[in-house]
Amino acid sequence: MFLGQTVYADNHRFHAKVVSVSDGDSVRVVDEYGQKHKIRLSYIDAPELNQAGGRESRQTLYHLVYRENVLVEVFDIDRYKRKVAKLSINGEDINLKQIQTGQAWHYQSIAKKQQNPSNYRLYQQAQQNSQNARLGLWKNRKAIAPWQFRQQQRKQH
Repeated sequence: MFLGQTVYADNHRFHAKVVSVSDGDSVRVVDEYGQKHKIRLSYIDAPELNQAGGRESRQTLYHLVYRENVLVEVFDIDRYKRKVAKLSINGEDINLKQIQTGQAWHYQSIAKKQQNPSNYRLYQQAQQNSQNARLGLWKNRKAIAPWQFRQQQRKQH
């Protein structure tokens, strides 16, 4: 068990190379066996590409992970059949890095139920620090959380 979290497929972990970055919280990887996987970064939510800060968030993640070898720790499978996972490079938590740089929100509604308490606090503190420093999306005092943005988009269509 990884850090006391509920884990998909009995702590499913694998090494892979990032081959594309879709947005600030989604990538595609190829594992050591040549299998392709869609990955949704766990416990964070980045702005949509057509939302303020969305392209910057994607670009930040791209610079962090594109063509890098990552450790993928899968916690779940989402409704789009993506693996919900933490990515690490040399022990650095990339999901957390997106929050630290102000490129994503801590997805509290999901994290409260699933993330282990010490990591939950770490992600919360990282978000507070990036907000206080007005990093990334926090430069905009009226930044809208992606889940609220998606809800507004659904109402308009």
